[in-house]
Amino acid sequence: MAVRLLIDECSEAKLLVRKLRDAGHDVVTVSEANLRTVRDADVFAAAIADNRIVLTNNPGDFVTLHDARMEQHQTHPGLFLVYNRNTPGDMNYDQIVRAIANLEGTSVSLENAYHSLNSYNY
Repeated sequence: MAVRLLIDECSEAKLLVRKLRDAGHDVVTVSEANLRTVRDADVFAAAIADNRIVLTNNPGDFVTLHDARMEQHQTHPGLFLVYNRNTPGDMNYDQIVRAIANLEGTSVSLENAYHSLNSYNY
C-alpha cells in the first residue's frame, strides 16, 4: 500500500525522495509545494489540505501541532517522525523506506496519530 507524503524541509534529501517514490509512495517535498522556510504549522496545514502524511526529522514541533489538533477534535492524515541524534545508529534512507512498509503492514491507524519510524526499523 502506498501512502501520500509531504516531506518536511529537514527531510527532503533527493535520494530519500527517490527511494520513497521507487517504493510506490506519492511524494511531494516542501520545496515542490512552495513551502520551504514557512512555519511548521503552515506545512502541517498544507499536508492536511492535500491529505498527506508529513514525514519529518523535526518531531517536537509536529507533535505539538498534533496535540493541539487532537485537543480541538480536529483530524489529520498522520505524521511519520524520524528521531536522529547524529550517531551511527541513526536511520538511513533505506531503513526509513522499510520502516514505512513495516508500519503499513500493521493494523495501526495512520490517521490522527504520529508514529516514530524508529520503532518500525526492523
